[in-house]
Amino acid sequence: MRILLIVILLSFMTGCLSSFKVTGYSGGTVIIYCDYSIEERSSEKYFCMGEYSWSCEDKIKTGLKNSWQNSGRFSLYDNIGRNYFKVIIRQLTKQDEGTYWCGVDKPTAPDSYTKVELDVKTDDCCEKSVTETVYLGGEATISCNYPEDHEDSIKYFCKESKDFKTCVYMIAAYQRTAKAGRFSVSDNRRVKSYSVTISDLTEDDTGTYWCGVVTGRREESYIALITQVKLRVISSSVVIMVSVSLVVLLLVISLIIVYRWKYNKATGSVSSTLRVSPDKGNNEGGCHGDGDYEEIKERPLQSDSDAAPTTIYATANLPTSHSDSPHYASINFHKNPSGPNEARVTITKEGSCRNEATVAIDKEGTSSCDYATVNFGQSPAYSTVNHPHSSSEARI
Repeated sequence: MRILLIVILLSFMTGCLSSFKVTGYSGGTVIIYCDYSIEERSSEKYFCMGEYSWSCEDKIKTGLKNSWQNSGRFSLYDNIGRNYFKVIIRQLTKQDEGTYWCGVDKPTAPDSYTKVELDVKTDDCCEKSVTETVYLGGEATISCNYPEDHEDSIKYFCKESKDFKTCVYMIAAYQRTAKAGRFSVSDNRRVKSYSVTISDLTEDDTGTYWCGVVTGRREESYIALITQVKLRVISSSVVIMVSVSLVVLLLVISLIIVYRWKYNKATGSVSSTLRVSPDKGNNEGGCHGDGDYEEIKERPLQSDSDAAPTTIYATANLPTSHSDSPHYASINFHKNPSGPNEARVTITKEGSCRNEATVAIDKEGTSSCDYATVNFGQSPAYSTVNHPHSSSEARI
């Protein structure tokens, strides 16, 4: 009996008016309505969380009348004209479950409270977020699923305000169908889904909407917003422009690929080496192919016929352009480390062969000349020359 009296006394001191339960869904939003009396219009309102009202922690409280107050995921609006304030909790998680209190601050009397038990569920029936893209002037149909225990609840559809403070009422269905202006609702309770149709779409219809349900009596009501709908309204001209841009981009990429392929093929085909072939007095070989490699053996002088030939290596860098003017190259011959031999070589192109030139080698002490055909390549050419032991200087 004593415990019961204490409980009654505490209830009187705290002014506990009523209590009700609220069910929200993970990732969604709940809008809780807290009523108060006409005499409490001028009092400050607050919303706190805790097992007991006298020790609860404030989550948010009012400031100016008829204006939104925000604190993290919590928002509060005091509507003194209709004697209630509403609290919004966004992005619900399991950690939000617990006991809350709608409080009215009374400086000269015990505060009055309404107890709210919040339960946060995870239901596979409903998507947390969907995106819809529709055309200007057309029609959008949005499907909203809901849990089985909300079959008899009022179906609710609202649009999130630009400042994200509240969700503006668009339409609600108290029966299986409803219509309000360009908005209409059809509830299919067999599949636990209702559809919202928006006709004559304008650019202003772009935004974030919520599918939800309204539960409870007016004095114990709340709205559970379950699925977020991101609606985008675009014009057909935008679609055409995007399509044309994609086609142009694909053409440009294709042209770049073809150009690179041809460029790489051309670069590989012009890479060649210098070919020099011996001849006995005249050029009888005709035009030779580009990029050939051949060993040149220079005939030894008559005065040193018994000397063994020494192989000498030389690199000639030839110009890449095929002009009619003569081209020149210097070649250094080294017989051995102790006695280098050198010769300056001048290469003149033949007029009949685009990439070839005839080379004449005059030997010191003799009137005979050697000839060779030289192929001009795009890249540096390489040749191997067998040079006699005796030093010589050749002029080509």
